[in-house]
Amino acid sequence: MIKCSIPRPEFCLVGTVRKLTSKKNGKVKGFELETPQGRIYFKIPHKLHQKINCRLYPNANLEARGKVKISSKTAKVKLKLKFIRVLSEASAPSPVDLTILISPEVRSAKN
Repeated sequence: MIKCSIPRPEFCLVGTVRKLTSKKNGKVKGFELETPQGRIYFKIPHKLHQKINCRLYPNANLEARGKVKISSKTAKVKLKLKFIRVLSEASAPSPVDLTILISPEVRSAKN
């Protein structure tokens, strides 16, 4: 039996995050990326969680790169993420100011 190995094609997509899915512990499990080619759902690999988990939010522009896997029997295409980069952080949600929750007596004691 002869097996031919061909290099897997790669992809690079730039788009906007539309929907996030998360696990029970709060980590982002996957996201839906809207590109000119359409909407594509990506599952985030374990190795990329630490790099992206705190900077990923809806309406963020990002770049996704990886490998394309094509099933020879069913001709289904799977996209495997290898790299994610947030391109714009300007529309990030503003951080919540928690000092308004502290009573005035505690605030004056701190100063």
